[in-house]
Amino acid sequence: MLSISILIDPSELLSGLRQGGACIVLPAPITPRLKERVAVRVRLSGQQSGATVIGTVTSVHRQAGTFRLELATDATSLGAVRMLAATARGEIHRFPQRAPRYLVKVPIVVSWNGHELCMTMVSISQGGCGLRWSGPLPEVGQALRLRLAIGYRSAGIDGVLCWKAGAAGSSNAGVRLIGTGGADWARAVAEAARTGAMA
Repeated sequence: MLSISILIDPSELLSGLRQGGACIVLPAPITPRLKERVAVRVRLSGQQSGATVIGTVTSVHRQAGTFRLELATDATSLGAVRMLAATARGEIHRFPQRAPRYLVKVPIVVSWNGHELCMTMVSISQGGCGLRWSGPLPEVGQALRLRLAIGYRSAGIDGVLCWKAGAAGSSNAGVRLIGTGGADWARAVAEAARTGAMA
């Protein structure tokens, strides 16, 4: 996945929104390929922090010595687009502060109420993770047990499902850890910080 970082004027961000944020037109310092997966770290002028928008490039245009790309936004990035838009309109004056999240692609075993399924972790932070969910979706608030599946001997990490999106078979979910997650989780976050893009 290509990772790029941009600084954009709030009015330019708002003029680039399409279909309620499902598509967004952004400047780019380099030329991505059509259908390439891209993680764009977006900062608004006058803001210290920003948000990462992940999507698939649907068109690229050269304009005034730079490139403009249109992204079909991933469902998991719609919240980030809405937050950026609200900030650009002046409805939010500061981005909420949170621990850094990093993009990953790591197998993880999730168990609850007699279910045990292997999922793909797509983002990680000190306090939780995002999952590409497979199988039945429990309700938000469900207690979960997580076990990192590769390179770790984790006995298990307690968490709770804090959000879910999509339909069965193509779902995403967020998990908040209960407690610190332990040494294995800290090592996984450190490795993601060393090698991965910020989410």
